[in-house]
Amino acid sequence: SKAMVQARDPAWLNEINMPARVFIAGKDRLINNAYTIKAMPHFKNATRTDFPDGRHDLLMERDSIRDIIIADTIALAKNAARPR
Repeated sequence: SKAMVQARDPAWLNEINMPARVFIAGKDRLINNAYTIKAMPHFKNATRTDFPDGRHDLLMERDSIRDIIIADTIALAKNAARPR
């Protein structure tokens, strides 16, 4: 699809300035983690957290994983909502 081609274009990725959190599920069978990790340097304002034992739907994982994701997502939203 056009979106997948665009998502592999480093020039397009370099234009993304919004804050982002990337969560890597080490045992994900649906997402190509290698590509996601390769794309990370192109995001100017993104941070990554790896969950080596996590599967695709990290919010359905055990509390120790889910709590981190929820806390990080809330912090990202609060930071984005601050007046600049």
